[in-house]
Amino acid sequence: MAIIAKEHLEQADQPQPAEEIAPAESGEPLYLRISTALQKEISGGVYPVSKMLPTETELCYRFGVSRFTIREALRRLSEIGLVQRRAGSGTVVVAKDPPTTFVHRVGTLRGLLAYPDDTYRELVAKEFIEADEEISKTIDCPVGKKWLRLTCLRKSADSPTPFCWGQFYVPPEADELMDFPEIDHETIHGRLKGLTHHQAFRAEIQISASAIRGTLATMLKVREGAPALNIVRRYFDEQGDNFTSTVTIHPEHRFVYSMDLARED
Repeated sequence: MAIIAKEHLEQADQPQPAEEIAPAESGEPLYLRISTALQKEISGGVYPVSKMLPTETELCYRFGVSRFTIREALRRLSEIGLVQRRAGSGTVVVAKDPPTTFVHRVGTLRGLLAYPDDTYRELVAKEFIEADEEISKTIDCPVGKKWLRLTCLRKSADSPTPFCWGQFYVPPEADELMDFPEIDHETIHGRLKGLTHHQAFRAEIQISASAIRGTLATMLKVREGAPALNIVRRYFDEQGDNFTSTVTIHPEHRFVYSMDLARED
């Protein structure tokens, strides 16, 4: 009798197939319906932040699907910033709700310089450097040019998940102007107003796509190889000197870049 009771308890402890998955008639792929079900449970506190999701094997049993389908569902949760997949240890919840998607609308040079007011910059590193060949090619400056480089994450008050990683290249003489707290709301260009001989007169923008890898993927809380939008901005003063450049990386689903253009007759 004791053995039978033990077997009965073990069967009762097994996760049961979910009933909240949308029916197949919804037209959504199965992995999306599973990710939606898990997202609701994460938002509802079933799986709190910093806790692990069930294993792939457990999720396969629960939803009655293949490991491939479960991996696609977990990939989706990772892409929207809710979980991180860690090799050898499983999938951990990193946010209760998906991070806000920020829309950056640009119609003037002034608009190009600023992010939304409800966001802030978190300082990661501050260092004096000389441009090597890679930096020279990226921001279009002579090899050996001296810069003060600031590495930052940008976040909002509504979400701890960063929507942007950035590096700012400013003149070394701006060191004291860049002496700001680790969390700062003022723009870099707002602080550069103290350098009266360097004011933005013209800007160049280069936008490309890339994959996020290594330490950067960990910092931005995305899976290895997640797609991203890269934006390089170069700012020139009235003499045509490239006095400031920024390189920013935005994971997909977290940032929209919008410009309003009008025809000139």
